Amino acid sequence: MPGESGRVGKAIASFQAAAAGDYQISAGPGTGAAGTVAVGGDVLWYVVPHIAGAAAVFLAGVAAGGTLIIVSGVRRSRRRAASRNTP
Repeated sequence: MPGESGRVGKAIASFQAAAAGDYQISAGPGTGAAGTVAVGGDVLWYVVPHIAGAAAVFLAGVAAGGTLIIVSGVRRSRRRAASRNTP
């Protein structure tokens, strides 16, 4: 849509250029419904690396937090056990 760049829609057709050069693509009235012709790359392959990176950072944070909780628990239990055994 004019003035709405970045809008995602549903692809109903595609065209693969076999060689570099000038091409003319036309869209005629198929069902009589209004529509918009958009030309551009696939949004999915732009978004997937960002989502995978965010997931990796999240999992690293969960792992670091879990490690911190375990280490803190072990140290506290050792400290409590040592204080109980002191005469």
